[in-house]
Amino acid sequence: MVKKIIVMLIIAIVSLSCSRLQVKDDKPQDPEFLKHYNSWEIEEMEKVIQEYVIIDGYTPETLRYKSMFEDRKIAKQELEILISKVRSEMLENNLATLQDNMSTSVRNKATIRELRKVDFRGFRIYTSKVSFDSNRAANIVALNLGEETFYYDVNYEYKKEKWEIVDFKERR
Repeated sequence: MVKKIIVMLIIAIVSLSCSRLQVKDDKPQDPEFLKHYNSWEIEEMEKVIQEYVIIDGYTPETLRYKSMFEDRKIAKQELEILISKVRSEMLENNLATLQDNMSTSVRNKATIRELRKVDFRGFRIYTSKVSFDSNRAANIVALNLGEETFYYDVNYEYKKEKWEIVDFKERR
């Protein structure tokens, strides 16, 4: 009987102490930083971090924000490089980078087949500014040949630290 009471007492103490443990959330708690982080506003994120450093110094949270900022900054640069590389390769009739970075949907495969039929050497290619939302991005690509212009909506997704073109469809 005494053993049962001791065991029950130990279980009660362990369960009470475990219930006080907090699960640490890796996401930042600051709504201002989150807003800039989700919309990929690099300059604004940097300003928020600088304010934190001035006020609080280099705390673990500030260092985590700085790390998240650096990851976003690099990812944004990688997308800009990808867009530039696809654009320059298309002007040389090379769709390798475009195809390598496209998701394997039926629509994207059909789009690649159609694009392979086109000689892009006489085209002018324009790209709009990229808009970001969480782990997605989008822009518009315009292919201009003389008086004719074709517009494409391009959607990107950032997965596993790599940008993937999930949608490349002609605007109608």
